[in-house]
Amino acid sequence: MKHLFWVHSHTSFYTSLAAIEYLKLNIDDVLFLSDRGYINKYFDYDFHDLSGLVNKLSPFTIKTAVSLRNIQREFDIEINKIIDENSFISYVPHLAHPAYQILITHHKSSGFNFVEEGLANYINENYHGATFRNFSTLVNSLIHIYNHFNDRVILGHEIFGRYRKFNFEPKYFLIDNKYHTKRENQIRLTWKPHKVEIEVLKKSAILILGPTLEYHMANLNYYKEALQKLLDYSLVNGFSCFYIKYHPYNNKNTMLLVEALLRKNEIKFRIIPHNEPIEQMLRNDHDLTVLGIDSSLLFYAKLLNKGNRVISAYKHLLVNDDVYQQRCSLRKIETIFEDSIVIL
Repeated sequence: MKHLFWVHSHTSFYTSLAAIEYLKLNIDDVLFLSDRGYINKYFDYDFHDLSGLVNKLSPFTIKTAVSLRNIQREFDIEINKIIDENSFISYVPHLAHPAYQILITHHKSSGFNFVEEGLANYINENYHGATFRNFSTLVNSLIHIYNHFNDRVILGHEIFGRYRKFNFEPKYFLIDNKYHTKRENQIRLTWKPHKVEIEVLKKSAILILGPTLEYHMANLNYYKEALQKLLDYSLVNGFSCFYIKYHPYNNKNTMLLVEALLRKNEIKFRIIPHNEPIEQMLRNDHDLTVLGIDSSLLFYAKLLNKGNRVISAYKHLLVNDDVYQQRCSLRKIETIFEDSIVIL
């Protein structure tokens, strides 16, 4: 029996390591699948990168639906190469993406579990409802028909929980903290810290970006205003240097925008590379000041080190930007997100 852990972020990777230790798994039976090109340079594990196949499924369009069987066939071939003749249990972040559904319905799959990946784990309705927004009656009917004839990818399936037609009782491997709602099969874990190469200088702030613009969640001008509020806060508090942590999905335009604002405000900055696990920096270093809008790392910063000071400008967008009001998922967890965080 093999154990396949799907990781695409440091959060899911470190939670996976804690689950492996909790389950006392033989490391020879553990395999890591990844997308977004995820690796972790501090651990000598092989990551089987499935980014190419994942990208064929995102976004899920009519063209994707038509070619889905071919994509599933490609996916199964890759999984067969990885597992050889073994059956496996998979550990996935959620079931919102077709790739995870294809994995858990592979003919060698013996079950699946969830590993904490981000703020979605804290939204209670994700354990009971679908991920799709409300569509017209016609579109909903087409989705229903499509789902009836496809036994592996179900559009609009709930993010967490049992999978339709499969008698799996998944476990939930989650980070131990007070914000999780207790439910059956929940196992709370703690990450092991380790040192990282990059060192954050004292009297510095870390600006953490999410894919807000890339996901078309906000109006550009209001987004710039929110960033400026964060920079104004940093100038008033006299930080000598800024560290920027971009999201893997941030594109060149977002980076140019952020860095132009920093230069305009005469703020020196350094960029934290993607291969540096900022989660370990937030936990190991001296108390830090962390700024951002709605990145899940703002939430985890306060979990990993109670001494960290966390500042968010998401409320500025929520009050002023109609686009953000419609698309911001933080509205569902405002109480826990804002707890112990300074809101600008």
